[in-house]
Amino acid sequence: MKRRILIFGSGEQSVKVANKFVQNNFEATIISNELHKYSELNSIKFINKSEIISAKGFIGNFTISLKTENDIIDEKADIIIIAEEYLINNNLYNLVSSNFLYNLSDFKNKIDYFSHDFLNNKTIAFITGINEESWTYVLKDILESCLKLQSIAKLKTFVFTKNLKVGYEGIEKLYRLTKESGTFFFKFTDSTPKITNTNDSKVLIEFIDEIISQNFKLTPDITVVDYKVTSNPYLQKIAEVLKLNLDEYGFIQTDNVHRLPIFTNKKGILVAGNSRCVQSDEENNADIDNLISESISLFNGYSQDSKLKANVNYGRCAKCLTCYRSCPYGAIIFDEKIIIEKESCYGCGICSSSCPARAIELDTNDNSKFTYNLFNSKLHGDANITKDDIYVFCCERSACKAYKSAISLNLKIPSNIKIFEVPCTGSISTNEILYAFNNDALGVLILACHEQNCHSEIGNIYSKKRINYLQKYLEDIGINKERLIFKTIASNMAHEFIRIINGFKEELKIENIR
Repeated sequence: MKRRILIFGSGEQSVKVANKFVQNNFEATIISNELHKYSELNSIKFINKSEIISAKGFIGNFTISLKTENDIIDEKADIIIIAEEYLINNNLYNLVSSNFLYNLSDFKNKIDYFSHDFLNNKTIAFITGINEESWTYVLKDILESCLKLQSIAKLKTFVFTKNLKVGYEGIEKLYRLTKESGTFFFKFTDSTPKITNTNDSKVLIEFIDEIISQNFKLTPDITVVDYKVTSNPYLQKIAEVLKLNLDEYGFIQTDNVHRLPIFTNKKGILVAGNSRCVQSDEENNADIDNLISESISLFNGYSQDSKLKANVNYGRCAKCLTCYRSCPYGAIIFDEKIIIEKESCYGCGICSSSCPARAIELDTNDNSKFTYNLFNSKLHGDANITKDDIYVFCCERSACKAYKSAISLNLKIPSNIKIFEVPCTGSISTNEILYAFNNDALGVLILACHEQNCHSEIGNIYSKKRINYLQKYLEDIGINKERLIFKTIASNMAHEFIRIINGFKEELKIENIR
């Protein structure tokens, strides 16, 4: 039986994705909220003019409810892919359309059709990032267009910009080549050029050369303006129904290294191309290859249990829905009672630490749960807990790897340091911390991922807020608040790991804290 792929998209990218999956013996269905312009293709099933209204299930067993023109239908899928196109605003400078004005997206496609005689001795100006921040790959298109124009005819090319973004791969070299070919660059920091139409519908650019502080006017024969790219508004609806996180620009992929290249916060739901960010055609094609390989990997391994899974004690559960609201992976649903979808659960433990009734526990496959009554943790090294030990709670994805790296480098770790591995620092509740102090811990150190580096995206934030909150009340119960600290670290920072724990130990010693 063929695996079923549901693809949300209304443009060329969704068809490229679908065709690639069909070639790899998948069954592909494209869901479009409009009439898809490629819907006559026979190899792909299209559901046009439909809107997502609800979703349930998990990887290998999703059910999506759609409102079509005539009915409400259900579609089943093993994996869901978001491949919507971005939107383009071509009129950023309020200029009147004419034969002398082009937007960049149209111009770059027409260059090959311009004759030598048409271009010869022309003055062509490119305007980018003046009224709106521009994307890096827009500059790439401009630089490539300048080089191509210079190769066709003898002409003058100008680039007017505020922020010359050369961070894209190969852009700096391309910029140097473009400059060497004769293109003039005007960059504005303290002033903004005035861009208007002339009486004959050409474009007038009035500006100050900030290097020599002189005013200039230029009326190019051809003016090419950049465009503003925005995320597809339909992504918000998709994200709301599927419980996906959006970035600050409305794209379905946050700025988190764990989401690269094509993952979302929901297992079995992938994102590609211009639904996750603005990128080049080459990067979009690379996304499609990644979709195929990752989908095959997910199918081969999705039924295998993770190390930790959350379980609900229904005798304690008050149905307050705190866990439902706090789960970063959308793995918790409410259907008369709280249900945790094991296939979607990453075992981060955030639901467990957030539950006020302690109704959720994490199970492990190696029977090591609740080591020394410190919930959701695994003790490394010497298991002999003594008075005046310093408890270090380490995220398994960052701090614990830094600890293991320090061990492999033979870096010295103080004997009274007890390392507790947790799935996420968001899994550590105030109960665990207070238990540590009640167990005569000299100090408690929480080592979390750096911000925007947390796999759950919110675990380190929850943990930091929890520590800050608890520090305010420790003095009231006779515990010096300096005995509890929160730090962030990356997995490759073995020496920093040693520096932090030694620094904390020394601070406790100097203050003679107890």
